[in-house]
Amino acid sequence: MPTVIGELSNPSTRAAAFAYLPIFNWLGAVIGPLIGGLLSSSTSDTIFAQAAKDSRFPYLIPCFHILTLLASYYRIWSSVAY
Repeated sequence: MPTVIGELSNPSTRAAAFAYLPIFNWLGAVIGPLIGGLLSSSTSDTIFAQAAKDSRFPYLIPCFHILTLLASYYRIWSSVAY
């Protein structure tokens, strides 16, 4: 990841880009499993829990949501000019 940040940022914004790296690592490590657990939990009465109980693939819904978030992140940041 640091190599990608170094390649995508210019020298004037590189320090700020590296400053955000631990924040996003922490967010991904905490929020990712939280979202996956909430979406695949079979103890709640949400639409996602009902679909997970009825499905052969209970983790398909959380993985699909994470894929959607990653695709939207890529779509937003690929259009930003550096």
